[in-house]
Amino acid sequence: SQPFPTPLLKSIHSPPPPPKNPYKYPSPPSSVYPHPHPHPHPYPHPPYVYHSPPPPPKKKPYYYHSPPPPPPKKAQTN
Repeated sequence: SQPFPTPLLKSIHSPPPPPKNPYKYPSPPSSVYPHPHPHPHPYPHPPYVYHSPPPPPKKKPYYYHSPPPPPPKKAQTN
């Protein structure tokens, strides 16, 4: 009736799994089905849509390097 025998019995009833299975499990699955598709199946959605493509730059390209120099007004005046 002591609490000690109870835990011991449980341990005996539930022995730890042998260390042979852990490393054997990963192997069989790999051989069973190497890959459902021999070729890299295309993603259900375009890869460039999932990350939200940036909006088309408008007028930005001009400032990418540096603002365009003003027209040679002096040349025209001169």
